[in-house]
Amino acid sequence: MTLVLDSSALFSMENLPEEDSVCPPGVVKELTKYKDPRLDLWGDMLRTSDCSAESMKKVEEAARRTGDLGRLSPVDMSVIALAIDV
Repeated sequence: MTLVLDSSALFSMENLPEEDSVCPPGVVKELTKYKDPRLDLWGDMLRTSDCSAESMKKVEEAARRTGDLGRLSPVDMSVIALAIDV
């Protein structure tokens, strides 16, 4: 099983999980924006991957149906879409 990590998960962790994990590039940008010093420690161990356009479309459609589209950031949606992909 692969864990898909969002910004809040990474902000709350001291170390990366031992399980296989991945996050979308937008999550790393958020950590960089807030100058999280753990990025230097984690280096290449923090694996990133883009979600597929197909999965992003599924997330957008579902969020529109549930009324959540305006509440989810693009990074939030990419985390969900990446979870569909993995």
